[in-house]
Amino acid sequence: MMNNSNFILQTNNPTIKSEKTYVLDRKLVSIHSGDRDFNKWPNSNQFGVNLGANFNNIQSMRLINFSIPVNHYIFSDSYQNTKLSFTYQSNFPIILRDISNASTPFISSGQYNIPKSIMLALFGATLNNKPADVKIQYDNSQNIWADFSGNAGDTYYNKGEYATASERHFRIVWNPKKFTITIPEGSYSPSNICQTLQTLMNKEIYNASVISGKYDFIPGYIPGTSFNSSDISNVILDSSLPLSHWYPNRGKGIKPFLVYYNEVTNKIMFGVNTGSFVLHCGEKEDYSLACDVNKHVFEQHVKWGFSSYLGFQKKDYSSNIIDVSKDADEINGDLYQANVMGGVALPFEENNPWLVGRATTLDISGSSSTDINSWTGVQGTILSGNTESQSSRTPNVKPAIKNLVSTVEAEYNLNIYGEEALYMEVEKYNNIDEMYPYSKKTSNLYNNDLAHRVNGSFARIPLNNLPFGQESGSKNNFVLNVFHTDPPIKQIDRLKFKFRYHDGRLVDFKNLPFSFTLEFNMLKDEQVLNRNVRVPTLYNL
Repeated sequence: MMNNSNFILQTNNPTIKSEKTYVLDRKLVSIHSGDRDFNKWPNSNQFGVNLGANFNNIQSMRLINFSIPVNHYIFSDSYQNTKLSFTYQSNFPIILRDISNASTPFISSGQYNIPKSIMLALFGATLNNKPADVKIQYDNSQNIWADFSGNAGDTYYNKGEYATASERHFRIVWNPKKFTITIPEGSYSPSNICQTLQTLMNKEIYNASVISGKYDFIPGYIPGTSFNSSDISNVILDSSLPLSHWYPNRGKGIKPFLVYYNEVTNKIMFGVNTGSFVLHCGEKEDYSLACDVNKHVFEQHVKWGFSSYLGFQKKDYSSNIIDVSKDADEINGDLYQANVMGGVALPFEENNPWLVGRATTLDISGSSSTDINSWTGVQGTILSGNTESQSSRTPNVKPAIKNLVSTVEAEYNLNIYGEEALYMEVEKYNNIDEMYPYSKKTSNLYNNDLAHRVNGSFARIPLNNLPFGQESGSKNNFVLNVFHTDPPIKQIDRLKFKFRYHDGRLVDFKNLPFSFTLEFNMLKDEQVLNRNVRVPTLYNL
Protein backbone atom coordinates (compact mmCIF):
# COMPACT_ATOMS: atom_id res chain seq x y z
CA MET A 1 0.00 0.00 0.00
CA MET A 2 1.28 3.40 -1.09
CA ASN A 3 2.12 5.93 1.60
CA ASN A 4 0.88 9.47 0.81
CA SER A 5 3.56 10.97 3.01
CA ASN A 6 6.04 10.51 0.17
CA PHE A 7 4.26 13.32 -1.92
CA ILE A 8 4.83 17.07 -1.58
CA LEU A 9 1.39 18.57 -1.08
CA GLN A 10 2.43 22.23 -0.84
CA THR A 11 4.73 24.38 -2.96
CA ASN A 12 5.70 28.01 -3.25
CA ASN A 13 5.74 27.75 -7.10
CA PRO A 14 2.18 26.85 -8.24
CA THR A 15 1.47 25.63 -11.80
CA ILE A 16 0.83 28.51 -14.31
CA LYS A 17 -2.87 28.62 -15.20
CA SER A 18 -3.49 28.52 -18.96
CA GLU A 19 -5.87 31.27 -20.28
CA LYS A 20 -7.30 31.45 -23.82
CA THR A 21 -7.63 35.06 -25.07
CA TYR A 22 -9.27 36.44 -28.20
CA VAL A 23 -9.36 39.70 -30.06
CA LEU A 24 -12.62 40.96 -31.56
CA ASP A 25 -12.13 41.52 -35.28
CA ARG A 26 -14.70 43.59 -37.14
CA LYS A 27 -15.45 43.19 -40.84
CA LEU A 28 -17.89 45.29 -42.90
CA VAL A 29 -19.58 44.00 -46.04
CA SER A 30 -21.42 46.33 -48.43
CA ILE A 31 -24.17 44.59 -50.39
CA HIS A 32 -26.18 46.01 -53.29
CA SER A 33 -29.31 44.53 -54.79
CA GLY A 34 -27.49 44.49 -58.12
CA ASP A 35 -24.92 42.04 -56.72
CA ARG A 36 -27.35 39.14 -57.07
CA ASP A 37 -27.57 36.57 -59.86
CA PHE A 38 -30.45 37.97 -61.94
CA ASN A 39 -31.22 34.64 -63.56
CA LYS A 40 -31.55 32.97 -60.19
CA TRP A 41 -33.09 35.91 -58.34
CA PRO A 42 -35.16 38.02 -60.78
CA ASN A 43 -36.86 39.91 -57.92
CA SER A 44 -34.78 41.89 -55.47
CA ASN A 45 -37.18 41.28 -52.57
CA GLN A 46 -35.40 37.98 -51.97
CA PHE A 47 -31.95 37.00 -53.15
CA GLY A 48 -28.71 35.38 -52.07
CA VAL A 49 -25.07 36.45 -52.40
CA ASN A 50 -21.69 34.77 -52.05
CA LEU A 51 -19.53 36.82 -49.70
CA GLY A 52 -16.34 35.94 -51.57
CA ALA A 53 -14.48 35.01 -48.38
CA ASN A 54 -14.91 32.79 -45.37
CA PHE A 55 -15.81 34.58 -42.16
CA ASN A 56 -14.83 32.40 -39.20
CA ASN A 57 -15.82 32.36 -35.54
CA ILE A 58 -18.63 34.90 -35.96
CA GLN A 59 -19.70 36.10 -32.55
CA SER A 60 -22.26 38.71 -33.69
CA MET A 61 -23.56 40.51 -36.76
CA ARG A 62 -25.84 43.47 -37.39
CA LEU A 63 -27.16 45.90 -39.98
CA ILE A 64 -25.32 49.20 -39.60
CA ASN A 65 -26.72 51.24 -42.50
CA PHE A 66 -29.09 51.03 -45.44
CA SER A 67 -30.33 52.99 -48.42
CA ILE A 68 -33.80 51.89 -49.55
CA PRO A 69 -35.96 53.51 -52.27
CA VAL A 70 -39.24 54.81 -50.90
CA ASN A 71 -40.73 55.00 -54.38
CA HIS A 72 -41.77 51.38 -54.31
CA TYR A 73 -45.46 51.68 -55.06
CA ILE A 74 -48.21 51.70 -52.45
CA PHE A 75 -50.66 50.35 -55.02
CA SER A 76 -49.33 47.44 -57.01
CA ASP A 77 -50.69 44.31 -58.66
CA SER A 78 -48.29 42.30 -56.52
CA TYR A 79 -49.97 43.74 -53.41
CA GLN A 80 -53.40 42.88 -54.90
CA ASN A 81 -54.77 46.37 -54.25
CA THR A 82 -55.45 47.89 -57.66
CA LYS A 83 -58.94 46.62 -58.61
CA LEU A 84 -62.50 47.67 -57.82
CA SER A 85 -65.77 46.20 -59.13
CA PHE A 86 -69.07 48.05 -59.40
CA THR A 87 -72.45 47.90 -61.11
CA TYR A 88 -74.48 50.78 -62.47
CA GLN A 89 -78.13 51.21 -63.45
CA SER A 90 -79.97 54.07 -65.05
CA ASN A 91 -83.47 54.58 -66.37
CA PHE A 92 -84.92 56.97 -68.90
CA PRO A 93 -88.52 57.92 -67.97
CA ILE A 94 -91.17 58.68 -70.57
CA ILE A 95 -94.47 60.40 -69.68
CA LEU A 96 -97.46 60.37 -72.02
CA ARG A 97 -100.53 62.39 -71.02
CA ASP A 98 -104.02 62.66 -72.50
CA ILE A 99 -103.31 59.93 -75.00
CA SER A 100 -107.05 59.35 -75.43
CA ASN A 101 -107.57 62.96 -76.47
CA ALA A 102 -108.09 63.61 -80.17
CA SER A 103 -105.33 66.22 -80.13
CA THR A 104 -102.79 63.68 -79.04
CA PRO A 105 -99.82 63.54 -81.41
CA PHE A 106 -99.33 60.31 -83.37
CA ILE A 107 -103.07 59.56 -83.35
CA SER A 108 -102.59 58.22 -86.85
CA SER A 109 -100.40 55.51 -85.39
CA GLY A 110 -103.08 54.43 -82.97
CA GLN A 111 -103.55 56.13 -79.64
CA TYR A 112 -102.33 53.10 -77.70
CA ASN A 113 -99.30 52.53 -79.94
CA ILE A 114 -97.42 55.70 -79.00
CA PRO A 115 -94.98 53.92 -76.65
CA LYS A 116 -94.57 51.14 -79.19
CA SER A 117 -93.66 53.68 -81.87
CA ILE A 118 -91.01 55.22 -79.63
CA MET A 119 -89.48 51.84 -78.86
CA LEU A 120 -89.42 50.90 -82.55
CA ALA A 121 -87.64 54.16 -83.32
CA LEU A 122 -84.98 53.27 -80.77
CA PHE A 123 -84.63 49.53 -81.22
CA GLY A 124 -85.73 48.68 -84.77
CA ALA A 125 -88.83 47.34 -86.47
CA THR A 126 -88.99 44.21 -84.30
CA LEU A 127 -87.01 45.53 -81.34
CA ASN A 128 -84.15 43.49 -82.76
CA ASN A 129 -81.62 46.15 -81.72
CA LYS A 130 -82.66 46.15 -78.08
CA PRO A 131 -79.63 44.98 -76.06
CA ALA A 132 -80.00 42.18 -73.54
CA ASP A 133 -79.16 44.57 -70.68
CA VAL A 134 -82.07 46.90 -71.53
CA LYS A 135 -85.62 46.50 -70.25
CA ILE A 136 -88.78 48.34 -71.27
CA GLN A 137 -91.11 48.80 -68.32
CA TYR A 138 -94.48 50.39 -67.61
CA ASP A 139 -96.14 51.59 -64.43
CA ASN A 140 -99.08 49.27 -63.95
CA SER A 141 -102.29 49.78 -62.00
CA GLN A 142 -100.59 48.65 -58.78
CA ASN A 143 -97.87 51.34 -59.20
CA ILE A 144 -95.30 48.63 -59.84
CA TRP A 145 -92.82 48.76 -62.68
CA ALA A 146 -93.61 45.75 -64.87
CA ASP A 147 -91.59 44.42 -67.80
CA PHE A 148 -93.01 44.32 -71.30
CA SER A 149 -92.90 40.81 -72.69
CA GLY A 150 -92.75 39.63 -76.28
CA ASN A 151 -91.32 41.72 -79.10
CA ALA A 152 -93.05 44.45 -81.08
CA GLY A 153 -96.63 43.16 -80.83
CA ASP A 154 -99.56 45.39 -79.93
CA THR A 155 -100.99 43.26 -77.14
CA TYR A 156 -98.77 44.47 -74.34
CA TYR A 157 -99.59 48.11 -75.10
CA ASN A 158 -103.14 47.60 -73.87
CA LYS A 159 -104.53 50.76 -72.28
CA GLY A 160 -105.95 48.88 -69.33
CA GLU A 161 -102.51 47.82 -68.10
CA TYR A 162 -101.48 51.33 -67.10
CA ALA A 163 -101.90 53.29 -63.93
CA THR A 164 -104.44 55.91 -65.11
CA ALA A 165 -106.53 56.48 -68.20
CA SER A 166 -105.06 59.88 -69.00
CA GLU A 167 -101.40 59.40 -68.10
CA ARG A 168 -98.89 56.70 -68.91
CA HIS A 169 -95.49 56.19 -67.30
CA PHE A 170 -92.80 54.22 -69.06
CA ARG A 171 -89.12 53.83 -68.54
CA ILE A 172 -86.23 52.26 -70.38
CA VAL A 173 -83.92 50.63 -67.85
CA TRP A 174 -80.25 50.04 -68.58
CA ASN A 175 -78.66 47.50 -66.26
CA PRO A 176 -75.23 46.61 -67.70
CA LYS A 177 -72.94 43.87 -66.48
CA LYS A 178 -70.53 44.31 -63.61
CA PHE A 179 -67.56 46.54 -64.34
CA THR A 180 -64.04 46.13 -62.93
CA ILE A 181 -61.47 48.92 -63.05
CA THR A 182 -57.73 48.62 -62.46
CA ILE A 183 -55.87 51.73 -61.34
CA PRO A 184 -52.30 52.23 -62.61
CA GLU A 185 -49.66 51.10 -60.16
CA GLY A 186 -48.12 53.90 -58.15
CA SER A 187 -48.45 56.17 -55.12
CA TYR A 188 -51.34 58.62 -54.99
CA SER A 189 -52.44 61.75 -53.19
CA PRO A 190 -56.12 62.01 -52.15
CA SER A 191 -56.95 64.21 -55.14
CA ASN A 192 -55.04 61.91 -57.51
CA ILE A 193 -56.85 58.79 -56.34
CA CYS A 194 -60.26 60.50 -56.63
CA GLN A 195 -59.59 61.77 -60.14
CA THR A 196 -58.23 58.39 -61.22
CA LEU A 197 -61.28 56.54 -59.90
CA GLN A 198 -63.68 59.01 -61.50
CA THR A 199 -61.95 58.79 -64.87
CA LEU A 200 -61.76 55.00 -64.95
CA MET A 201 -65.35 54.46 -63.78
CA ASN A 202 -66.69 56.96 -66.30
CA LYS A 203 -64.58 55.37 -69.02
CA GLU A 204 -66.28 52.03 -68.40
CA ILE A 205 -69.78 53.54 -68.44
CA TYR A 206 -69.06 55.71 -71.48
CA ASN A 207 -67.65 52.85 -73.56
CA ALA A 208 -70.63 50.68 -72.67
CA SER A 209 -73.24 53.35 -73.50
CA VAL A 210 -71.76 54.90 -76.63
CA ILE A 211 -72.89 52.22 -79.13
CA SER A 212 -75.09 53.86 -81.79
CA GLY A 213 -78.46 52.31 -82.50
CA LYS A 214 -78.63 50.46 -79.18
CA TYR A 215 -78.30 53.02 -76.39
CA ASP A 216 -79.50 56.21 -78.08
CA PHE A 217 -81.91 56.88 -75.21
CA ILE A 218 -79.25 56.96 -72.47
CA PRO A 219 -77.88 60.51 -72.88
CA GLY A 220 -81.41 61.89 -72.54
CA TYR A 221 -81.95 65.51 -73.38
CA ILE A 222 -78.93 67.24 -74.90
CA PRO A 223 -78.94 71.00 -74.13
CA GLY A 224 -78.99 73.06 -77.30
CA THR A 225 -80.73 70.38 -79.36
CA SER A 226 -83.16 72.03 -81.79
CA PHE A 227 -86.67 70.74 -82.48
CA ASN A 228 -90.04 71.95 -83.70
CA SER A 229 -92.17 72.41 -80.59
CA SER A 230 -95.38 72.39 -82.63
CA ASP A 231 -94.67 68.96 -84.09
CA ILE A 232 -92.85 66.47 -81.93
CA SER A 233 -93.74 63.49 -84.05
CA ASN A 234 -90.04 62.98 -84.80
CA VAL A 235 -89.66 61.10 -81.52
CA ILE A 236 -91.07 58.12 -83.44
CA LEU A 237 -88.58 58.51 -86.28
CA ASP A 238 -85.83 55.92 -86.43
CA SER A 239 -82.82 57.14 -84.44
CA SER A 240 -80.61 56.78 -87.51
CA LEU A 241 -82.55 59.52 -89.34
CA PRO A 242 -81.18 63.08 -88.98
CA LEU A 243 -84.66 64.49 -88.22
CA SER A 244 -85.21 62.06 -85.36
CA HIS A 245 -85.14 63.43 -81.83
CA TRP A 246 -82.83 60.53 -80.95
CA TYR A 247 -80.33 61.24 -83.70
CA PRO A 248 -78.22 63.76 -81.68
CA ASN A 249 -77.78 61.08 -79.02
CA ARG A 250 -76.13 58.57 -81.34
CA GLY A 251 -72.59 57.87 -80.26
CA LYS A 252 -73.04 59.99 -77.13
CA GLY A 253 -72.14 58.02 -74.03
CA ILE A 254 -72.57 59.27 -70.47
CA LYS A 255 -70.09 60.00 -67.69
CA PRO A 256 -72.21 59.99 -64.53
CA PHE A 257 -69.59 59.33 -61.81
CA LEU A 258 -68.02 61.89 -59.53
CA VAL A 259 -65.52 60.94 -56.82
CA TYR A 260 -64.80 63.52 -54.13
CA TYR A 261 -62.42 63.80 -51.17
CA ASN A 262 -63.68 65.24 -47.88
CA GLU A 263 -60.64 67.01 -46.43
CA VAL A 264 -62.27 67.40 -43.01
CA THR A 265 -63.15 63.75 -42.42
CA ASN A 266 -60.41 62.25 -44.63
CA LYS A 267 -63.07 60.15 -46.36
CA ILE A 268 -63.78 59.47 -50.00
CA MET A 269 -67.25 59.87 -51.53
CA PHE A 270 -68.68 58.35 -54.70
CA GLY A 271 -71.67 59.80 -56.54
CA VAL A 272 -73.58 59.68 -59.82
CA ASN A 273 -75.58 62.57 -61.26
CA THR A 274 -78.12 60.16 -62.72
CA GLY A 275 -78.95 56.53 -62.00
CA SER A 276 -77.72 54.41 -59.11
CA PHE A 277 -74.77 52.11 -58.42
CA VAL A 278 -73.33 49.45 -56.15
CA LEU A 279 -69.69 49.18 -55.05
CA HIS A 280 -68.77 45.51 -54.75
CA CYS A 281 -66.12 45.90 -52.06
CA GLY A 282 -66.64 42.32 -50.92
CA GLU A 283 -65.58 41.00 -54.31
CA LYS A 284 -62.44 38.85 -54.29
CA GLU A 285 -60.62 40.24 -57.30
CA ASP A 286 -58.54 38.06 -59.57
CA TYR A 287 -54.84 38.83 -59.87
CA SER A 288 -52.38 36.90 -62.03
CA LEU A 289 -49.42 36.60 -59.69
CA ALA A 290 -46.07 34.90 -60.07
CA CYS A 291 -45.68 32.01 -57.65
CA ASP A 292 -42.83 33.72 -55.78
CA VAL A 293 -44.35 37.18 -55.52
CA ASN A 294 -46.87 37.20 -52.72
CA LYS A 295 -49.53 35.41 -50.75
CA HIS A 296 -53.24 36.02 -51.25
CA VAL A 297 -54.25 38.92 -49.02
CA PHE A 298 -58.05 38.91 -49.29
CA GLU A 299 -58.51 36.93 -46.06
CA GLN A 300 -56.60 39.56 -44.06
CA HIS A 301 -58.50 42.01 -41.85
CA VAL A 302 -56.69 45.10 -43.12
CA LYS A 303 -55.10 45.88 -46.47
CA TRP A 304 -57.03 43.01 -48.01
CA GLY A 305 -57.62 44.86 -51.27
CA PHE A 306 -58.08 48.24 -52.90
CA SER A 307 -61.38 48.90 -51.11
CA SER A 308 -59.65 48.52 -47.74
CA TYR A 309 -57.36 51.44 -48.54
CA LEU A 310 -60.39 53.51 -49.57
CA GLY A 311 -62.08 52.95 -46.20
CA PHE A 312 -64.61 50.21 -46.96
CA GLN A 313 -65.41 46.82 -45.47
CA LYS A 314 -65.77 43.51 -47.31
CA LYS A 315 -69.35 43.97 -48.45
CA ASP A 316 -71.48 45.55 -51.14
CA TYR A 317 -72.40 49.23 -50.80
CA SER A 318 -75.63 50.29 -52.51
CA SER A 319 -75.90 53.99 -53.25
CA ASN A 320 -78.24 56.22 -51.28
CA ILE A 321 -80.71 58.11 -53.47
CA ILE A 322 -81.02 61.83 -52.69
CA ASP A 323 -83.72 64.10 -54.09
CA VAL A 324 -82.20 67.45 -55.06
CA SER A 325 -85.24 68.68 -57.02
CA LYS A 326 -86.25 72.28 -56.56
CA ASP A 327 -89.60 71.01 -55.29
CA ALA A 328 -88.08 68.37 -53.02
CA ASP A 329 -90.36 67.55 -50.13
CA GLU A 330 -89.25 67.12 -46.54
CA ILE A 331 -89.80 63.38 -46.62
CA ASN A 332 -87.99 62.37 -49.81
CA GLY A 333 -85.51 65.20 -50.14
CA ASP A 334 -83.41 67.85 -48.45
CA LEU A 335 -84.88 71.30 -49.04
CA TYR A 336 -81.70 73.11 -48.06
CA GLN A 337 -79.54 70.97 -50.33
CA ALA A 338 -81.97 71.35 -53.21
CA ASN A 339 -82.90 75.02 -52.91
CA VAL A 340 -79.82 76.64 -51.36
CA MET A 341 -76.87 74.45 -52.21
CA GLY A 342 -78.21 73.39 -55.58
CA GLY A 343 -77.00 69.84 -55.12
CA VAL A 344 -75.05 67.69 -52.68
CA ALA A 345 -72.48 69.85 -50.90
CA LEU A 346 -70.40 69.57 -47.75
CA PRO A 347 -71.28 71.94 -44.87
CA PHE A 348 -68.04 73.88 -45.29
CA GLU A 349 -68.54 74.17 -49.07
CA GLU A 350 -72.12 75.44 -49.15
CA ASN A 351 -71.83 77.30 -52.44
CA ASN A 352 -69.84 74.60 -54.17
CA PRO A 353 -71.90 71.39 -54.48
CA TRP A 354 -69.75 68.48 -55.50
CA LEU A 355 -72.69 66.56 -57.01
CA VAL A 356 -75.45 68.10 -59.13
CA GLY A 357 -78.19 66.01 -60.74
CA ARG A 358 -78.72 65.79 -64.48
CA ALA A 359 -81.44 63.15 -64.89
CA THR A 360 -83.71 63.87 -67.89
CA THR A 361 -87.24 62.92 -68.84
CA LEU A 362 -89.14 62.70 -72.13
CA ASP A 363 -92.46 64.38 -71.39
CA ILE A 364 -94.96 64.20 -74.26
CA SER A 365 -98.24 65.96 -73.53
CA GLY A 366 -101.40 65.61 -75.55
CA SER A 367 -103.06 68.93 -74.80
CA SER A 368 -101.47 72.32 -75.37
CA SER A 369 -103.87 73.85 -72.86
CA THR A 370 -102.25 71.99 -70.01
CA ASP A 371 -98.75 71.18 -71.25
CA ILE A 372 -95.89 72.64 -73.23
CA ASN A 373 -96.22 69.93 -75.89
CA SER A 374 -92.51 69.29 -76.26
CA TRP A 375 -89.56 67.17 -75.42
CA THR A 376 -88.53 68.82 -72.18
CA GLY A 377 -85.17 69.38 -70.68
CA VAL A 378 -86.76 69.16 -67.26
CA GLN A 379 -84.26 67.38 -65.09
CA GLY A 380 -85.64 64.52 -63.10
CA THR A 381 -86.68 60.93 -62.77
CA ILE A 382 -90.26 59.77 -62.37
CA LEU A 383 -91.00 58.15 -59.05
CA SER A 384 -93.79 55.58 -59.32
CA GLY A 385 -96.91 56.78 -57.51
CA ASN A 386 -95.42 60.19 -56.82
CA THR A 387 -96.93 62.31 -59.59
CA GLU A 388 -99.91 64.61 -59.49
CA SER A 389 -103.02 63.44 -61.30
CA GLN A 390 -104.05 65.11 -64.55
CA SER A 391 -107.26 66.49 -63.02
CA SER A 392 -105.54 68.21 -60.11
CA ARG A 393 -102.64 69.68 -62.06
CA THR A 394 -102.61 73.38 -62.78
CA PRO A 395 -101.97 74.52 -66.37
CA ASN A 396 -98.35 74.52 -67.57
CA VAL A 397 -97.14 72.92 -64.33
CA LYS A 398 -95.35 69.63 -64.71
CA PRO A 399 -96.06 66.73 -62.36
CA ALA A 400 -93.60 65.85 -59.63
CA ILE A 401 -90.46 65.20 -61.66
CA LYS A 402 -87.64 64.29 -59.32
CA ASN A 403 -84.01 65.19 -59.81
CA LEU A 404 -82.27 62.29 -58.11
CA VAL A 405 -78.61 61.64 -57.41
CA SER A 406 -76.97 58.69 -55.66
CA THR A 407 -74.02 58.64 -53.27
CA VAL A 408 -71.85 56.32 -51.20
CA GLU A 409 -69.46 57.56 -48.50
CA ALA A 410 -66.62 55.43 -47.15
CA GLU A 411 -67.07 54.15 -43.60
CA TYR A 412 -63.45 54.72 -42.58
CA ASN A 413 -60.59 57.06 -43.33
CA LEU A 414 -58.69 57.01 -46.58
CA ASN A 415 -55.39 55.18 -46.08
CA ILE A 416 -53.04 55.68 -49.00
CA TYR A 417 -49.77 56.34 -47.20
CA GLY A 418 -48.23 52.90 -47.32
CA GLU A 419 -46.26 51.00 -44.73
CA GLU A 420 -44.35 52.39 -41.77
CA ALA A 421 -41.60 49.78 -41.85
CA LEU A 422 -40.27 46.83 -43.76
CA TYR A 423 -38.56 43.78 -42.32
CA MET A 424 -35.26 42.32 -43.45
CA GLU A 425 -34.72 38.61 -43.03
CA VAL A 426 -31.33 36.89 -43.17
CA GLU A 427 -31.81 33.16 -43.45
CA LYS A 428 -30.61 31.28 -40.32
CA TYR A 429 -29.58 34.48 -38.53
CA ASN A 430 -32.86 36.18 -37.54
CA ASN A 431 -33.42 37.08 -33.90
CA ILE A 432 -36.35 39.56 -33.81
CA ASP A 433 -39.60 38.02 -32.61
CA GLU A 434 -42.95 39.09 -34.10
CA MET A 435 -46.60 38.25 -33.62
CA TYR A 436 -48.63 37.03 -36.58
CA PRO A 437 -51.32 39.64 -37.39
CA TYR A 438 -55.07 39.26 -37.90
CA SER A 439 -55.88 36.84 -35.08
CA LYS A 440 -59.57 36.32 -34.31
CA LYS A 441 -59.73 33.20 -32.11
CA THR A 442 -57.24 34.00 -29.36
CA SER A 443 -59.62 32.93 -26.56
CA ASN A 444 -60.57 29.58 -28.06
CA LEU A 445 -59.48 26.39 -26.39
CA TYR A 446 -59.40 24.68 -29.77
CA ASN A 447 -58.30 26.15 -33.10
CA ASN A 448 -56.69 29.06 -31.29
CA ASP A 449 -54.96 31.17 -33.93
CA LEU A 450 -52.72 33.28 -31.68
CA ALA A 451 -49.23 32.73 -33.06
CA HIS A 452 -45.77 34.20 -32.85
CA ARG A 453 -42.96 34.36 -35.32
CA VAL A 454 -39.90 33.45 -33.23
CA ASN A 455 -36.68 34.73 -34.77
CA GLY A 456 -38.79 36.10 -37.60
CA SER A 457 -36.53 38.85 -38.89
CA PHE A 458 -33.03 40.25 -38.72
CA ALA A 459 -33.76 44.00 -38.80
CA ARG A 460 -36.69 46.41 -38.87
CA ILE A 461 -36.21 49.29 -41.32
CA PRO A 462 -38.50 52.34 -40.80
CA LEU A 463 -39.99 54.18 -43.78
CA ASN A 464 -40.95 57.84 -43.91
CA ASN A 465 -43.92 57.32 -46.29
CA LEU A 466 -42.80 60.10 -48.61
CA PRO A 467 -43.26 58.70 -52.11
CA PHE A 468 -40.59 58.86 -54.77
CA GLY A 469 -37.62 59.45 -52.51
CA GLN A 470 -34.81 57.57 -50.83
CA GLU A 471 -34.84 56.29 -47.26
CA SER A 472 -31.37 56.17 -45.70
CA GLY A 473 -30.32 55.38 -42.16
CA SER A 474 -27.64 53.99 -39.90
CA LYS A 475 -27.42 52.17 -36.61
CA ASN A 476 -27.84 55.52 -34.86
CA ASN A 477 -31.34 56.32 -36.15
CA PHE A 478 -33.27 53.07 -36.09
CA VAL A 479 -33.98 50.36 -33.57
CA LEU A 480 -30.64 48.67 -33.07
CA ASN A 481 -30.55 44.92 -32.97
CA VAL A 482 -27.52 42.68 -32.85
CA PHE A 483 -27.57 39.04 -33.77
CA HIS A 484 -25.44 37.34 -31.10
CA THR A 485 -24.47 33.70 -30.98
CA ASP A 486 -22.74 31.55 -28.37
CA PRO A 487 -20.88 29.47 -29.30
CA PRO A 488 -19.63 31.44 -32.28
CA ILE A 489 -20.61 30.35 -35.77
CA LYS A 490 -17.75 28.42 -37.25
CA GLN A 491 -18.02 29.80 -40.77
CA ILE A 492 -20.20 32.00 -43.01
CA ASP A 493 -19.48 32.41 -46.70
CA ARG A 494 -22.94 33.17 -48.17
CA LEU A 495 -26.18 34.82 -47.12
CA LYS A 496 -29.81 34.85 -48.28
CA PHE A 497 -32.07 37.89 -47.75
CA LYS A 498 -35.80 38.55 -47.86
CA PHE A 499 -37.58 41.91 -47.61
CA ARG A 500 -41.22 41.91 -46.53
CA TYR A 501 -43.86 43.78 -44.59
CA HIS A 502 -45.20 42.70 -41.23
CA ASP A 503 -48.18 40.93 -42.80
CA GLY A 504 -45.89 38.81 -44.96
CA ARG A 505 -46.28 40.63 -48.28
CA LEU A 506 -43.00 40.83 -50.15
CA VAL A 507 -41.79 44.35 -50.92
CA ASP A 508 -42.15 45.28 -54.58
CA PHE A 509 -39.09 47.43 -55.29
CA LYS A 510 -40.02 47.80 -58.98
CA ASN A 511 -36.47 46.93 -59.99
CA LEU A 512 -35.06 49.97 -58.18
CA PRO A 513 -31.61 49.47 -56.63
CA PHE A 514 -30.91 49.53 -52.91
CA SER A 515 -27.96 48.78 -50.68
CA PHE A 516 -27.03 48.02 -47.09
CA THR A 517 -23.98 47.28 -44.97
CA LEU A 518 -23.55 44.37 -42.58
CA GLU A 519 -21.09 44.21 -39.72
CA PHE A 520 -19.49 40.90 -38.75
CA ASN A 521 -17.72 40.62 -35.38
CA MET A 522 -15.36 37.65 -35.27
CA LEU A 523 -13.21 36.15 -32.54
CA LYS A 524 -9.54 35.58 -33.35
CA ASP A 525 -6.96 33.86 -31.19
CA GLU A 526 -4.61 36.25 -29.47
CA GLN A 527 -1.39 35.84 -27.52
CA VAL A 528 -1.36 38.50 -24.82
CA LEU A 529 1.59 40.84 -25.22
CA ASN A 530 0.60 43.25 -22.46
CA ARG A 531 0.48 46.18 -24.84
CA ASN A 532 -0.93 49.49 -23.75
CA VAL A 533 -2.94 51.02 -26.60
CA ARG A 534 -4.23 54.55 -26.35
CA VAL A 535 -7.38 55.31 -28.34
CA PRO A 536 -7.84 58.98 -29.30
CA THR A 537 -10.98 60.51 -27.80
CA LEU A 538 -12.39 61.54 -31.16
CA TYR A 539 -11.91 58.08 -32.65
CA ASN A 540 -15.24 56.51 -31.87
CA LEU A 541 -15.17 52.77 -32.30
